[in-house]
Parts: sequence; C-alpha cells; structure tokens
Amino acid sequence: MVDIHCHLLPGVDDGAKSWEISEEMCGIAAQDGIQHIVCTPHANDEYVYDRAQHEVRLQELRERVGGKIQLSLGCDFHLSFDNIQEALGAPEKFAISGSDYLLVEFSDFAISPAINDALLRFLSMGITPVITHPERNLVIQRQPELALKLAEQGCVIQVTAN
Repeated sequence: MVDIHCHLLPGVDDGAKSWEISEEMCGIAAQDGIQHIVCTPHANDEYVYDRAQHEVRLQELRERVGGKIQLSLGCDFHLSFDNIQEALGAPEKFAISGSDYLLVEFSDFAISPAINDALLRFLSMGITPVITHPERNLVIQRQPELALKLAEQGCVIQVTAN
C-alpha cells in the first residue's frame, strides 16, 4: 500500500509538529501495511514550499525510521496563479519524486473556470494532476459529475479515507 498524500514532515505545515510524531506516524503506517509514504507539505499562500529544505528534512526522517518505510517527496499544490506559473516552468519542483504526478488541492469553496485551463495545460505537458480530497469542495459536493469530468480529461482523483 502506498500513501500518496501525507503531511508527515515535522514543523513545515499543519501536519506533524515534531520528529517524534512523524516517527510515530511512520510506525502506525507500517503496522497498517503501508510500505511507502509520499510526504506532501502544502504549497500555498500560508506555507512556503521550499523543495530543497523539505528534501533535507525528508532525509533526516529516512534516517530516523531506519528503512521501516519508504519515503518520497511531493506536495499538496494549491492552484494559485503564482504556483501555476512556477509549476508550468518547473513541474519537477512540485511533482511526486521521479514521477509526472502532481497533487492538486482545490479551494474547499469554489472552482474557478481558470482552474480547468491550468489542469489541461499540465495534462498537455505530460503532468497528471491528482485531485486531492475533492469531497471537501462544496461545488463538487453539489455537482459530483465534475469529478467524473476531471477524471475523463485525464486527472486522477484521490479521496481521503477516515
């Protein structure tokens, strides 16, 4: 089992607050049969996404868990104008390590028409958007067929399991 969306790196966003919590989260994940976790710090207006610094923290976490679980890096990419422009120029900065998958987070309240254009641009570049927790978005709650449309266009849909 692979967990592709986990706020595991300590002290970088609203996820794990300490190394001890991160280590405990890895232990619980391993007990649950998860073999690989993609650490996905937020990339939004509240949390600066510094890939180089996150790589350093990821390496420290790898050392702390001693191979108990495989770890890689991606991000929880907010579709702001600045993020989109930066990702169009350097998608590898935000994509899941060594892949063409980009976790994309919508606002919980709306989906701008420009968002679909951005998703289509990523798809045309060979980047597959993975729409994270669409069940939280009020527009998709009211019009679930939008999630199907995104999937038909080539996006992947990721729901959050409770």
